Amino acid sequence: MIQIILVIHDKNYKAVRLAESIRSLGFLTIGSAAKNAVKELGPRYRAIILIEPKNFEIMPNLVKALNNSVFEAPIFTLGEASARIKSELYLPLEIPKKLLMSKIVTYLDFYGYPLVGNYRCGGFDASVYSRYVSFLDTKIPLTKTECMILRYLAKAYPAPTPIKEIIKNVFPHTRLPQPSNIRAHISNMNAKFTDYINRPKIKFIKNKGYVIITPQNTKIT
Repeated sequence: MIQIILVIHDKNYKAVRLAESIRSLGFLTIGSAAKNAVKELGPRYRAIILIEPKNFEIMPNLVKALNNSVFEAPIFTLGEASARIKSELYLPLEIPKKLLMSKIVTYLDFYGYPLVGNYRCGGFDASVYSRYVSFLDTKIPLTKTECMILRYLAKAYPAPTPIKEIIKNVFPHTRLPQPSNIRAHISNMNAKFTDYINRPKIKFIKNKGYVIITPQNTKIT
């Protein structure tokens, strides 16, 4: 199940800044300007954070989309609320990010929503609630960056993920790496997988990107 958090603000840089702050805690998170959010909304999101949504009231299409129950993603509001947009929780604008995520996770768990932060695929468990990534109960000491790459590949599975998508959605926009750095990260990850579980677990598919190897896709080239 895809587990991504969407942050919306009327200014793109503020949405991106909060998204990257939450991502630093290990949660896959994307920021979007309000004017672009209607086309961004969809079933892949498990929670939506609105920053000062009072400012969204001049965007009727966005208000309508956010109130559309089809997405089934609970909405959490920071700062000045909108009477036209239903929210599950109303929280202070300057709430510490760890406390924000604690409240969101607690809410999702209590009301039976899919819990963000558990990323599993092909035998891997890359939960943000564990110090280690594990493969079938074997702990593998990945770095923080390697964990986020694995989580994004797990999110995208079974589709291959292009390098540019990994760069955009894993790294802060203030220090975007070169594609060669991504290849080096994944090479290091496969070396660790070989050391701990005797085989690499990520492969590159020409003209498509990287994908986690599972019994179902071992013949994909």
